[in-house]
Amino acid sequence: MEIDQVACVGAGLIGHGWATLFSSKGYEVTLQDLREEALKHALSQIRQKLEFLAEKKLLRGESCEDCLGRMRATTDLAEAVGDADYVQESVYESYEVKKELFKSMDAAAPPQTILASSSSTLKMTVIQKATERPGRCIVAHPW
Repeated sequence: MEIDQVACVGAGLIGHGWATLFSSKGYEVTLQDLREEALKHALSQIRQKLEFLAEKKLLRGESCEDCLGRMRATTDLAEAVGDADYVQESVYESYEVKKELFKSMDAAAPPQTILASSSSTLKMTVIQKATERPGRCIVAHPW
């Protein structure tokens, strides 16, 4: 499976960090959060991070603007994951929150889409029970 479209769900520190990483590696990224203010703040932080990477010549010959041009933001979850090949979730550490979110992402994303969580403490075996296709759910960390 080829991955071109990435959705990052949750625009906090971890979520916008993921969005920066994916964009800097050439992926089309949709950043999603429930709050417009969170998205605005995240995009500002992403710009700062990308400018730093560009200054240090760590963007593989691309500019900050090239990376930002591959990024869009939305408050609509279905819009964010609707054409994604890979989804990286980074929301509050709560089984209740993550199970409800994975259920919604599972319903809105294409059947082959990988649904990943940045969870550090919660078990995917519990979260994935809320989905119809639990085999596509994973935990992933950049480290």
